[in-house]
Amino acid sequence: MSSRRLTTEEALSLLFNWDSDEEEDVSETEDLSEAEDNVIDDPDCQFSDEEEDSEGECAAISTSNENQGMQQSSSTEETWTSKDEKWKPLDQTDLHAYIGILIFAGVYRSKGEATASLWNEENGRPIFRATMSLETFLKISRVIRFDNHETRAGRRERDKLAAIRDVWDKWVEILPLLYNPGPHVTVDERLVPFRGRCPFRQYMPNKPAKYGIKIWAACDAKSSYSWNMQVYTGKLPGGASEKNQGMRVVLQMSEGLQGHNITCDNFFTSYWLGEELQKRKLTMLGTIRRNKPELPSEILKMQGRSLHSSLFVFTEKATVVSYCPKKNKNVLVMSTMHTDASLSTRDDKKPQMILDYNSTKVSKYFGCVCLQRLCPVD
Repeated sequence: MSSRRLTTEEALSLLFNWDSDEEEDVSETEDLSEAEDNVIDDPDCQFSDEEEDSEGECAAISTSNENQGMQQSSSTEETWTSKDEKWKPLDQTDLHAYIGILIFAGVYRSKGEATASLWNEENGRPIFRATMSLETFLKISRVIRFDNHETRAGRRERDKLAAIRDVWDKWVEILPLLYNPGPHVTVDERLVPFRGRCPFRQYMPNKPAKYGIKIWAACDAKSSYSWNMQVYTGKLPGGASEKNQGMRVVLQMSEGLQGHNITCDNFFTSYWLGEELQKRKLTMLGTIRRNKPELPSEILKMQGRSLHSSLFVFTEKATVVSYCPKKNKNVLVMSTMHTDASLSTRDDKKPQMILDYNSTKVSKYFGCVCLQRLCPVD
């Protein structure tokens, strides 16, 4: 992959001019037996195409080759009125301004702040008022769409992300062109809090927000920049449960990388994943579950183990360490990056493998653009 980064103008050009066919440290209290994939499709979130767009007219980004760009879809007239004001069809400049406002809202850390306060003359930010009026912003937010609504029902039968699939895929395609990650990349899941109406809203009781949209992400361990992302939309109706999901996610998220280390948690880590990554000239570092069949029984035993002791197991391709942070409790870490039994000089004598895991695991935040306003799914 080329190391050349795109300029802002080039990235915007790629995003808007395109064609389409339609820190989780290993701590003394970490419970490695806890299922990271404790995810439930929210049963209270019902979704029907008949509930969508009660208004007959809306603006859309057409996905057909014949009608590229922002359009207003209406079966009766070319413009519609709201409070005696005529709708002005959006052009590319308007769309750039609208998305720029969304980005600036993130730059100013405006999460949870009332939209109107951003335009407030006393306490707001001048850049918002200078870009467009609050009324215009709210109008666009209400009617903007990123697909052909007339064909959405059919596409949604096989893709729950149909409403924003094209623009989402294009955005993800541009992410690696804007940034070159450092030597350590973290692959993990993130639950973006959301309690609105969405066909793939997830319920994850072990997460602080519990309800939201689950995203797989590959992030630079130092900057938290999201280099690759994938929205988890759950199973299709009648679909079977996915096997080896963790391995599939890591391989897809790390596609295009070479010479990097992939840090992941015990939902993803396995000996077979390490083997596959090595074929791509990547190494792996991660906690691993006790029930993995590739682990020897000797490394799981706690009887007779002293506090802060470490037990190492080596193979030709991987190293596993069992560390005892507490009595009768051990932490298991597997690595294809480490080949020795190095211990730290700290009082707790933690293995270097665990210190490296803690320092390269993006555990709390990753650089994900919030698409709740940008891409409404209803």
